[in-house]
Amino acid sequence: MQEVSRLSPTRFTTLDDTHVARGRSWDDLKSINDAQVNLAILSRPNLELPLVASELFQANFDHFQVVMSKDEDPFLLGALLDDELDLASPDAADLYFDMIGILREFFRISSAQEIGVRLEAVATDMCSLFHCDMLPLRLVCTYEGPGTEWLFNKDANRDGLLKGDNGLVLRPDAIVQRVKAGEIGIMKGEKFKAPGTKALIHRSPSIKGTGIRRLFLRMDVLK
Repeated sequence: MQEVSRLSPTRFTTLDDTHVARGRSWDDLKSINDAQVNLAILSRPNLELPLVASELFQANFDHFQVVMSKDEDPFLLGALLDDELDLASPDAADLYFDMIGILREFFRISSAQEIGVRLEAVATDMCSLFHCDMLPLRLVCTYEGPGTEWLFNKDANRDGLLKGDNGLVLRPDAIVQRVKAGEIGIMKGEKFKAPGTKALIHRSPSIKGTGIRRLFLRMDVLK
């Protein structure tokens, strides 16, 4: 049984399992709506935001959260972020415009009516146990720090979920995968309505006690 070390580089095996899709355009991520796909990854360079991350961490920023409707102008999100965060960093606009673009595309791909947006600074372990989300779709992007960890279906024992022991979930010789910093991951949850669909098994990386901090974005389809 192999796991990515909390301080090691990301390890990826070849994405030859039909339930994982990787692309370089947002249209490629539409495959998340296919019944057999439970993870779609948009490969892109990390958006470097050292000044924003430093300012937020130094200000003990916890989180920003809002629910956006498909009928609202996505640029409203930028205004809300600017009003609440009040960042002085020159790269703040890069963060705002990136989140606006992600929100717009996630509405288009998911056909959602409402999406919950949460940006948070993380300095401890969040959901360190492997689990599936109780919602239709979740989008994740880590701007700073290690990204979300996940498992290929073949590497996971679903009967071991909800028992408080990751060892019961990981099959022998399983390799824990990771969404790279800056990449976009759209994960299927238990409430995605499609016959034969399996929710993605994933967890937050373990960073407690390492001094590592994460700037993490998630967007959830609420309805």
